[in-house]
Amino acid sequence: MRAFAQAEKFVSEVEGRKLRPVYVFIGDEAFFRKKCRDAILRSLVPDDLREFSLYEFDLAETDLAEILDRARTPSLMAPFQVFFVRGVKHLFGRGSNEDKLNSIEAYAKDPNPDAVLIFVADHISIPADVRRMDLTDKERYERIREAMGKYAAIIELGRVEEGDAVRWIQEHCGTREAKIDPDAARELVDSLGGDMMMISNELEKLMLYVGEKKRITLGDVETIRALRASTRPSLMRNSTLRVSPLMLTLR
Repeated sequence: MRAFAQAEKFVSEVEGRKLRPVYVFIGDEAFFRKKCRDAILRSLVPDDLREFSLYEFDLAETDLAEILDRARTPSLMAPFQVFFVRGVKHLFGRGSNEDKLNSIEAYAKDPNPDAVLIFVADHISIPADVRRMDLTDKERYERIREAMGKYAAIIELGRVEEGDAVRWIQEHCGTREAKIDPDAARELVDSLGGDMMMISNELEKLMLYVGEKKRITLGDVETIRALRASTRPSLMRNSTLRVSPLMLTLR
């Protein structure tokens, strides 16, 4: 499954401790971004050291020089530091940004070996069929690759073809010792427009709904959809009502 390959490659690098000093995540598919983030938290950021290991910045709010300075500085409290940097579009705004890009390149050539910088370009959408990519997004993507691809690893977090989404659902159910009927998997993908984050969340609700039965049918998918439509306003009217874990997920 092509769309899954780059996120899986990144996860493998994290688990194998073979990270590049700088990465750029390009794309707005939140499912893959969460998959990469979860791998980092699991492998590199101990729960008790998270406040000293994990940092979130936005270039709209924090100067790049400050971020790079913090990345260069070894931590006395944590064995490894992770820096997520959003707002990549501010590196390519009006005026000359050559100095900013050069400073990132300089860091990449002489990095802190106990840190990783991850720039998040989620203002760009990569469709399952890249031939249908919006012209503006394509130009933005090419500018980032041309400017940063020389020293940073580019990870595409694009949308997933519906057939691949169906296969992922079936494989994921298998890892949970459950089964899903083909028509149920197809309906789940069709009803959510191939959005992997929504599909993943909905599948978790279905797993909870079927319980020990361990089999998801088309009827189950339709029932959960109907429950969501009817339960959401009911829960809002009855906020003190005791509800099941499943009903809570449907809000």
